[in-house]
Amino acid sequence: MSSSTPIKLTSSRYGPSSKLSPKIQVTSYHMSVQERVKGIKAVVTSDQSTSKMIGEHPMNILTLKSEERQLLLEGPSISIIADGNIIIRKAVPLRALKASCTKVHDLFQVKPRATQFRVYGKINQESVERLLDILSTENLVDVKDIKLELPSMGFVEGVLMYQACLCLGVIYHHTKPLIDVLCAQVTDRLLTTEEMSTIVNRCPPQDPLFRHLANSLCHRRFKKQIPDVVAFEHWLGKKPALQKAMSEIDQAHKKRRAAIKKRNCSWRSDSVLAKWGEDQM
Repeated sequence: MSSSTPIKLTSSRYGPSSKLSPKIQVTSYHMSVQERVKGIKAVVTSDQSTSKMIGEHPMNILTLKSEERQLLLEGPSISIIADGNIIIRKAVPLRALKASCTKVHDLFQVKPRATQFRVYGKINQESVERLLDILSTENLVDVKDIKLELPSMGFVEGVLMYQACLCLGVIYHHTKPLIDVLCAQVTDRLLTTEEMSTIVNRCPPQDPLFRHLANSLCHRRFKKQIPDVVAFEHWLGKKPALQKAMSEIDQAHKKRRAAIKKRNCSWRSDSVLAKWGEDQM
């Protein structure tokens, strides 16, 4: 029998003699192994197939070759819109954003025909534009590293850039160097009121930078490293989210100190306790 000749198979759910259901005619076509392999190769080697796959899911774009990154700049584009229907930028390559921004990717999973992405809340437009320059322009093709923290950038500008990353959902691999620099500065020195307010006003309470600030301030207050306590408490009273976070942290450490004191442990001078000054009780 020829491999291209169709074979008709007759089957019935209740058996050949059943009158409860009609017989189902199933037609199956045999295909040679060579034909199947040829079809698979055609799909795998297709330039169109490759271009569709790249940029469909968030990834570390630094692992892509230059020609693959170029594909991210091709295809459909969208507009980035801020509150008040302010257009931050038009014609932004969608594939490039989907490759680096989880929130953009998630939106287009739900609404594949969307033509814009909206960033909500009080956002610094200049920071978003700078981020788009890095992730969605020709700069992307030959870049060796994604540097979101620039040498000329001050602390406040760094927080605004970090907020832009949060709004777009930039993947952690790209934001980690920036958050590391910001957290290091929070640890190394007492921030100014403006710097602290920028974090509190721009980052949600569950954000790592916000939590790191709350921990650092609790530590400094416990160690009496805040020069003007009255002014600090007055400022803190206007920041209920930070005040709540610090209260929870203080309560957790208070319970921990009480438990250690009750058990009279010999490891009270542990490095963690020493860092918090709890070895001085």
